[in-house]
Amino acid sequence: MRKLLVLLVALVTVAAFAAVNFSGWLGTSLSVTYDASNTATTLGFGVTGRIDFSASDSQGLTGFTLSVARSGSSVGETLEMKDTTPSTWAPAMTWGTQIWQKLYVSDPLTVTLRAGLLSRGFSYVTGSNFQWYVTPPYFLSRNRTGAVALDFGIKAGDLSDTLVLYGYLPSATAVDFDVWNSMKFSFVTIQVLATKILSSAQAGQLPGLAVGGKIDLAQALGISTGSLSGYGYLEVPTSGFIPSNYMFGVDFGMEKFNGSVAFAGPSTLGFAVNTNILAPVTIGAEVALDVTNLLGFSAAGWASWQQDLISHAVSLVFNAAEKTTKISWSMSVSF
Repeated sequence: MRKLLVLLVALVTVAAFAAVNFSGWLGTSLSVTYDASNTATTLGFGVTGRIDFSASDSQGLTGFTLSVARSGSSVGETLEMKDTTPSTWAPAMTWGTQIWQKLYVSDPLTVTLRAGLLSRGFSYVTGSNFQWYVTPPYFLSRNRTGAVALDFGIKAGDLSDTLVLYGYLPSATAVDFDVWNSMKFSFVTIQVLATKILSSAQAGQLPGLAVGGKIDLAQALGISTGSLSGYGYLEVPTSGFIPSNYMFGVDFGMEKFNGSVAFAGPSTLGFAVNTNILAPVTIGAEVALDVTNLLGFSAAGWASWQQDLISHAVSLVFNAAEKTTKISWSMSVSF
């Protein structure tokens, strides 16, 4: 009887939603690291995973999302392998969720109410061809809290704009607001994050401001034989005039070759290239360095290929500052 009741509850729950979707990935990584400073060799094994659930009602007016991830380390929303040994196994759990309801729907305007653990801003943004075998130049300026959000989505021809107001509790006795705006017109995208608006106004200060932009140069210049885009991100300093948190760069591609060049303040320069000229194997390389200390660079070479459901990758990473060389083999599957 109990099993039948559980089955009926499950059927009713599923029937309440028009669509229940899930996706995710699992990954493992085996590595060997040689440290030239003390001639030590260590082994590492990492396990990561993530699963995302989403559901909506039959009319698409209400729904929810839930994400759960397990890893030894995390870079923004992108999980990365972390080498461990049986005696130091320290996995971390991360999660995110939101419940949403569309309050108003029309052709030019959609208003949506959301509540949950909400992230806004720029999370570890870098060039599209960096694979994070080395830490590339990146831009980070975001806020992630439990919050209630009101989204205004506007579409008019080639123009689309999303304006979001977030309300949250930085403490048990205070309320604050953030604003996020993302506008795209033709080949130009502009994004702005303003944080702690209410508390900044009460203190007679400017709110935290971060601005990002991307332009599809290939579309703007009428280039049809390849891809070329430029991007720039900046966190406006709250005091003084010289920013310290910024990044700019370009992504490019032509036939079977792709690459990225980026610089992040105050002094990180990075390059990444990859090609599928040896298809089905893709090979690539990336370098990151401090322009004030050219000998303190990191460099990586890698190759990846797909075999049925499983993606394989092998990499060789050299860190000149730490005097380490690391060889890794990873397997992952997406679903």
